[in-house]
Amino acid sequence: MKKRGLKLLIFIVILVLLVVVINSTYSKYTEKAIAVVKEDVATWKILINETDITTSPETTEFEVDDFDWTGDLNDHVMDGKVAPGMYGQFQLIIDPSETQVALEYEIKVSKPTVQRKDGTTGEINIVFDDIVAESGKTYTITEDADGNKVIHRIKPLTEVSSTTESQRVDTLLVKVKWDNDEDYNEIDSEIGSIYGNKISMPIEVSAIQYIGT
Repeated sequence: MKKRGLKLLIFIVILVLLVVVINSTYSKYTEKAIAVVKEDVATWKILINETDITTSPETTEFEVDDFDWTGDLNDHVMDGKVAPGMYGQFQLIIDPSETQVALEYEIKVSKPTVQRKDGTTGEINIVFDDIVAESGKTYTITEDADGNKVIHRIKPLTEVSSTTESQRVDTLLVKVKWDNDEDYNEIDSEIGSIYGNKISMPIEVSAIQYIGT
């Protein structure tokens, strides 16, 4: 009788221990923990000619100042005016000083347009000529399906975070020329006959974070 009671007691103890072990093991897989991890988000801010282009998902207009025209005709064309045979240039300053990631950007120089006599807008024979960059920086220049020149550059983090402004900021001098082509004499004359006519040259800049290839 004592042996049966002892066996029963041992069985109960083992059963209790088994339940405790099983419950403990199950608890390890069903526990939930919630933690809030706080990390600083890298800043993304790019200025083009001092205009922030990252404040809105829409296209942001920016100013192209000091569009200088030169050439052999300079002595025969009034200051501030442009005519066939002249060369022009304008400056673009890409400033990512407040950005904390590498980036790549594209600059599309679209074909200039001007008003025609009939009130419509047409293309003019002003073409992309060259690009000059400061501090030995290099660019890739391609042409899109519409014949517009596209300037592309990857700007590494070493430049973005540089303490030297000439490395941190990209300064580009974009050069164009108004070809004095005999085939365009008629349209050039028509454009010039409209008083106060202005040439429009759309410049589109897009930038994204560079994450490598």
